[in-house]
Amino acid sequence: MIWESKAAMSVIDVAVIGAVGYSLLKFRGYRKVFSPVKKRAGFGLVIAGLSSIALFHFSDLLTMHLFPLFMPMHEAMTFMERLHLEYEWIVTLVGIGGIALGFAIISRDLARVTQETRENEVRFQDMVEATADWFWEMDANLKFTYHSDRYFDVTGFRPEDKIGTSRTRYSDSNDSADANKWSDHFEDLKAYRAFKDFEYSFETPDGSVCHVRVSGLPIFDADGAFRGYRGTGTDITEQKRAEKALQKSEQRLRDIANAASDYFWETDEELRFSYVSERFFEVTALRSVDILGKTRWDFHQANTEDGLWREHRQTMEAHKPFRDFVIPYPGADGSTLYASVSGVPVFGEKGAFMGYRGTSSDITERMRAEEKLRESESRFHDFADAASDWFWAMDGNLRFNYISERFSEAVGLPPRYLLGKTRRDLLRLRDPVIGDVATEEDWQRHIEDLDAHKPIRDFRHSRVLSDGRVIHLAINAKPIFDADGEFTGYRGTGTNITEQVNREIILTDQEEQLREAQALTRAAEGARSKSM
Repeated sequence: MIWESKAAMSVIDVAVIGAVGYSLLKFRGYRKVFSPVKKRAGFGLVIAGLSSIALFHFSDLLTMHLFPLFMPMHEAMTFMERLHLEYEWIVTLVGIGGIALGFAIISRDLARVTQETRENEVRFQDMVEATADWFWEMDANLKFTYHSDRYFDVTGFRPEDKIGTSRTRYSDSNDSADANKWSDHFEDLKAYRAFKDFEYSFETPDGSVCHVRVSGLPIFDADGAFRGYRGTGTDITEQKRAEKALQKSEQRLRDIANAASDYFWETDEELRFSYVSERFFEVTALRSVDILGKTRWDFHQANTEDGLWREHRQTMEAHKPFRDFVIPYPGADGSTLYASVSGVPVFGEKGAFMGYRGTSSDITERMRAEEKLRESESRFHDFADAASDWFWAMDGNLRFNYISERFSEAVGLPPRYLLGKTRRDLLRLRDPVIGDVATEEDWQRHIEDLDAHKPIRDFRHSRVLSDGRVIHLAINAKPIFDADGEFTGYRGTGTNITEQVNREIILTDQEEQLREAQALTRAAEGARSKSM
């Protein structure tokens, strides 16, 4: 009888322990459901209640099967009866009470969490409706199951137009993307890979083209099975229009740059060329590979010890604007070309230096003309220094601005004596000359002719040298006018005519003496006639 009762109780204990253990395992299996409240008292009370019941029945098994090994059967049975009669109901009551109280607390917390979840869903929905982007979902078959209202506001489609469709239908739209991009995107979808910023376009019901950018994440359930995608979409139509307008503007700028006679260029923040207009490569013997990615002093192989190059480099490294820096280039025909380069530094919104933009003007003809002018002036100076006369020039204010070196030899004064002075200034400074071939009236007429911008023809005057000798000079000059008829000064010559004047004076004296002799002869002949 005792063994039958013992066997029955053992079965009951094992059954209870198994049931409690199964309940604990199932309870643990739903840990994700209870995760928002698993650290609260309710979860602990349920675990404690189930554990106390299991512990009691485990103790009962030990008492029935282990105690008889160490004590007489009747004492073990007596202890077991006391365990059931005195403690079973307490343990059962405490366990059931703990479970009930724990579930009550869990129910309360779950209700609160459920309410918070509903509020979060409402908040999320409000954010979805307020955001400029939209949200979408796909099922495991990659069919759209959801689009937020923002999508339909942007595109003009109805929900029934899109729900149940897939993205593959857009690959045949008027999107300008190539087939490889769509192929890669479909491969991502089939492989359940996340994707970001995939752009495409499609025609809306009103016939306009809508450009969008979408990103998506694959969704998997607890068992790892693919459930679909969730993602966002952004309307980038205005951005694409702005980019297209910018491209057109840049193309117009490139066309103008290539058609202009000047060259346009840009550098990066390291002063390396990042752009040079095509016009430059058409007229020079250089190629883009010779310039792009290099600094100006690199591709010119400039001697930076040269003062001008050193100053130019320091200016650019200091990020300052510069103008009219002259640089030679090899021409396509083998000649040397010259360009006048100007540039301004470019800074970002926060003041960061971004590089230079500038122009290069072809000044080859000007440089060649200046070279010819220098050669012409050099020849003029050679002729002027070799001539017996001297050359001089006045500016528009009738001030001497050039006197050839020959003046010093002919007159005994350095050219600087005249430079910057007018003829009036010299007239006030000159010492009186006894025997001056020019009278005061002659000087006055000469000054008036200069003021009236008339040609000067053989104006003669005299001056005293430092050694007391008197020399005589003849001046000839031509007034100079520019293309608009404005008077710009005089160019003229000076000649030392002292010997000529002296000969004229001697000849005049001789003629005067001859006239006096002839007069005396006539007077003597008249006197003889009267006496006879």
